[in-house]
Amino acid sequence: RKEVMKELIRNDPQQALRIALPKKVKQEFPRTVQGDIEEEVELTGNLIVSHTDDFERNLAQYNYILQTADNKQTVLHFGDNESSIQSAKSVKVTGFSLGSEMAVQTTVELTPQSNITSQALTLTAKKALVLLINFTDNTTQPWTIEQVKSAIFGASNSVNSYYTEQSFNQLSISGKVNSDGDVYGWYTIPYDSSVCKTVITLSNAANVAAQAAGVDTTGYDNYMYVFPKASSCLWAGSGDITPMEGNAPRSFINGWGTNVFVISHELGHNFGTHHASGYNCTD
Repeated sequence: RKEVMKELIRNDPQQALRIALPKKVKQEFPRTVQGDIEEEVELTGNLIVSHTDDFERNLAQYNYILQTADNKQTVLHFGDNESSIQSAKSVKVTGFSLGSEMAVQTTVELTPQSNITSQALTLTAKKALVLLINFTDNTTQPWTIEQVKSAIFGASNSVNSYYTEQSFNQLSISGKVNSDGDVYGWYTIPYDSSVCKTVITLSNAANVAAQAAGVDTTGYDNYMYVFPKASSCLWAGSGDITPMEGNAPRSFINGWGTNVFVISHELGHNFGTHHASGYNCTD
């Protein structure tokens, strides 16, 4: 039952809520099995929203994580009633959790919208750190540091030139240390690629590896993690729309390390922008 409920919480949270066992019923089971039963919970914390994009299959989704005061992070699943509230707000949610994932029943916003500031409101020179990482089962290095620097920080046909042009010279992407961009690696993190790791796991491992190599990872506006294609991650890129409180936004590039479109797209999420919508008029 535990594995079935895990799948339902991830893929059909409304059904998970319908069949979840209330706390009173759970307490009737032996204590030896209570840990395998979903828990009725109420959590308060900061809501972190990121966006993943699969350009090959034209799929995209929002991802919601609640970070509580003790820094515990819970993945939230809203199902058909997917939350429309923005990240970096303080929220209270109720529902049923199993492990680090939760099917959300109700959501209450505790922080007014007026208190939330997006990176998109500030047009300036953004200092970006790019870390190249690979895995214990895939230590390939598909791109050189110079190739990645050129794609992101170059003067033409780059992410930097795209944002500079589109913002009429008000927004640019640069390094903190090197005039041609801060790209470091390659670092092999202590995980294989057979199972897609959370972006938190990836970024923490990459930061530790870079710091051990002498890289100062502080003082950046954006952090980007680039790695060879990991088929277990069903997306080409992921970007924080608004990051963990007190942290700069992160983006993750899966197998597209020199693709200006993918990298620019994920940075756009970092700057606070969502996907545009439109009507398909057939009449």
